[in-house]
Amino acid sequence: MKNLNVTPDDGGSVARSTRNSMIAEDLEVARAQQQLNRRFEASEVRGSMLKNTDSFDNPLVLHSSDHPGLTIVSHILDGTNYNSWSIAMKISLDAKNKLGLVDGSLLRPSEDDLSFRIWSRCNSMVKSWILKPTRIL
Repeated sequence: MKNLNVTPDDGGSVARSTRNSMIAEDLEVARAQQQLNRRFEASEVRGSMLKNTDSFDNPLVLHSSDHPGLTIVSHILDGTNYNSWSIAMKISLDAKNKLGLVDGSLLRPSEDDLSFRIWSRCNSMVKSWILKPTRIL
């Protein structure tokens, strides 16, 4: 099978540049994770010190079961049940360690901060859970 990334006349430069861009991307992710580690080690989040971005205590970690279609409460917000819906949502978000994104205790980093994309992805996931309509069976 012919490799479409490398032609005989380019001497492998396309493959080399693709590999180099992947390495640069990996380095950027590693730098962002190091910055998050420093940030969480320096600040207290809900009384516990977060040691690394792989920790289950880190509110910015998304697990394989987390997806935009996930239903985390069975209540449908219909305008008459805000109190019960809000309590259920807060309990669910706290159980998933994401309440800080909603209550303001986990601050939004500046857009030039390396951790901004990680925070933004997690914030978008939480918004999708809150805005997802649910069905009563």
